[in-house]
Amino acid sequence: MGYAVTEIGLIALFAGFLGLTEYEAQHGVRIAPQLRASIDRFAGRVLFIVEHVDFAAFLRDTTGEIMERIAHDIAHLALQATRFVERQLTRIVRYFRARFAARRAFADAAPSPESSSSYVRAIADFKQELRNSGEAHSVPTE
Repeated sequence: MGYAVTEIGLIALFAGFLGLTEYEAQHGVRIAPQLRASIDRFAGRVLFIVEHVDFAAFLRDTTGEIMERIAHDIAHLALQATRFVERQLTRIVRYFRARFAARRAFADAAPSPESSSSYVRAIADFKQELRNSGEAHSVPTE
């Protein structure tokens, strides 16, 4: 059914074209001359482009440019992901370095029990007892 409608439409358009050109030839008048002149100019441009443009080369160049852009975008995203991971790892390394440095500083500053004398151990124990008893008797301040 669609085929028949298309055929009838094309025959009607062709008959209309023949009737219009016959009418114009008999009366010596051109109907809608400015519109038809602009349509003729457009058709001439399209025909010139179709005749002179190498569409295969155009398609090849355009496809190459699109592929280059896609590759560039993928590389950019990979770089951003790498930098994100690098920042996270740097943050983790900084945390552990600070943590281990604090442990090392505390271990270096604290005297080992074997090297200290009994006098120094007694004073350290006394200071600890004072701290503990002070916490038990402290009065909350407001």
